[in-house]
Amino acid sequence: MAGVLATPEALADRKARLAEEPIASWWKEAHDAADALLAQEKPPQAQHDLARGLETLAFAHAMADDARYAERAGAWFAGVRAEAYATGEPKNGVLADAEAAKSLAVAYDLVGGPAGVLREVAKRMEAYDPGWYRGHQNNWQVRQFSAVGVLALALGDEKQVARALSHVKYALMYQTCDDGAFAEGHSYLAYSAEEYIPFAWALRNAGKEDLFAWPTLAKAHRWSALSRLPDGRRPNFDDAHLAYFPSQAVPDPLMRWDWEHFAERGHPGLGAIESIAYFAPIEAKGPEGEATVVFPDGGDVLFRTGWDAGASMLVLRAEHGKARLASQGHEHPDNLSFIYVTRGRMALIDSGYINYEEHGRVNKAQNHNVILVDGVGPPVSNDVEIVESAPTRVRLRTTYAGATIERTATWAEGRMTFEDEIDAPQAKEVAYLFHVMPGGPEVSIEIDPPMTWSESEAEHSFEWGKAAKHVVRRAAGPPGRYTVRIGPK
Repeated sequence: MAGVLATPEALADRKARLAEEPIASWWKEAHDAADALLAQEKPPQAQHDLARGLETLAFAHAMADDARYAERAGAWFAGVRAEAYATGEPKNGVLADAEAAKSLAVAYDLVGGPAGVLREVAKRMEAYDPGWYRGHQNNWQVRQFSAVGVLALALGDEKQVARALSHVKYALMYQTCDDGAFAEGHSYLAYSAEEYIPFAWALRNAGKEDLFAWPTLAKAHRWSALSRLPDGRRPNFDDAHLAYFPSQAVPDPLMRWDWEHFAERGHPGLGAIESIAYFAPIEAKGPEGEATVVFPDGGDVLFRTGWDAGASMLVLRAEHGKARLASQGHEHPDNLSFIYVTRGRMALIDSGYINYEEHGRVNKAQNHNVILVDGVGPPVSNDVEIVESAPTRVRLRTTYAGATIERTATWAEGRMTFEDEIDAPQAKEVAYLFHVMPGGPEVSIEIDPPMTWSESEAEHSFEWGKAAKHVVRRAAGPPGRYTVRIGPK
């Protein structure tokens, strides 16, 4: 046993804590799934379902000491088909293949299986490199090679482990700014984590490099935790949803505190099995210092009244450089936009993502709380300079559509004041957009000097594949100086 999922000592610890929450609930979920598989006459037909089933049976055997689970897994391993992996069909199939390959590695490590088939799966996964994908140092590469690494650890292939680790670290370094901001955004960091967390634990269990202590990843996790909204979900800027990070699986006091303060404390991003295995005894420790946090490289300014669930918060976008460039096809033209939460409730929103095939419905400048100049918002190539920052105040500067905009943002007691100087000598009109949360708390928006208000309807998405409608309030007037005050009614 290589300890791909957990060391014998860790498994013994989890077995001793099966009656404790949250492990008790997670174990019931995993145990019920294993019993359902025992009741099936035939193995799952889809390779991904089969792989997950094998992992479920193997884990149940390890935790319940019941040979029936191991016997069923042993019989079903014969159905694994290496040729089904990394075929390039569908185009994004390798992303799901990575999850299945990791499950195969765990099952093999716990109950044994056909090593030759798994070696072929690892070989095919490592070789996957179609022309359209080549050079993409992003979540794809992290997931693909994390799975290769887990398989290689299970099979004892040290050279393949080293190659996989190199690819994973390179892609993470490419995406991660010096302050930890992940260029592809919060959802794709979490999506990457679904595979790099199992790889990191497998490496750690084998006594190799501790990827969790690697500065690049440690900074990314800190960025994720300190960017949390009051309910624990992450901001949905760029191609992202309002979703939780799998913090329950990261052996870090801040991440454990983050998970303990989720509005919904489940096992986001990872299954019950992984969440049990990775839920090491850790003493949680909350953030230190000011509640307002500035990420100068990532370009996020997060104003807060505190870290509690009822806090007010405004997240202001000021992207530039790597944070904008490395995100590739997931970048939105959203500079100077913001999300506003008052007393723990979402009030002014970002329109989010939907999915990659449909993100064109929500990824334009007008889908964000931006300033339009003669109907034109910031382009995706726009950079914002953070001129100065303090715990309750920042000054930003940017140029687009023939206009130079300088914004001073001041935060006080859950209210935001923007003092905007919009120098646009050729423009006839500038307009502020405010995307209103459906069913959210009433918000007071005052603009001086007064502007002309109108309303329209737009789409947003907070969950994968699901879109909904909301109201957009628009305030228009000539270029000049404006003071915008935002707060609860």
